[in-house]
Amino acid sequence: MIELTLLDWGNWRELEIKPHKDLISKKIKFNGNQEGNYIIFINGKLRYIGESKYLKKRLKQHMDNIRMYFPESVRVVFKIRLLQQHENRKEIEDKLLLRFNPSGNKKIKDTPDIQQLEKAMNYLIT
Repeated sequence: MIELTLLDWGNWRELEIKPHKDLISKKIKFNGNQEGNYIIFINGKLRYIGESKYLKKRLKQHMDNIRMYFPESVRVVFKIRLLQQHENRKEIEDKLLLRFNPSGNKKIKDTPDIQQLEKAMNYLIT
């Protein structure tokens, strides 16, 4: 497994969201200016790993995208890990990406055409 205690779920907060009903700003119970890492599960499958200096703002952006591309019945779970003083959020993200390589983190070309964008979105959906 991973050499860090990154997946000790005791260090991660779980947040289940109904994207078409819940407001993320009311569900997140920490200061929006906090930085850290997050993992997105859609319908029980790990779909995306990320990091942000402003977690609340970034998670809201993800929720807006999920609302656009997924039906109301979608089940979304965020695992959120707030950064500790001695940690680097990018290093944590890189280690998690190497270990799990989720479909939503696939790279597309710098100037994607519509077919590339649709392909990228299909990674999230399937």
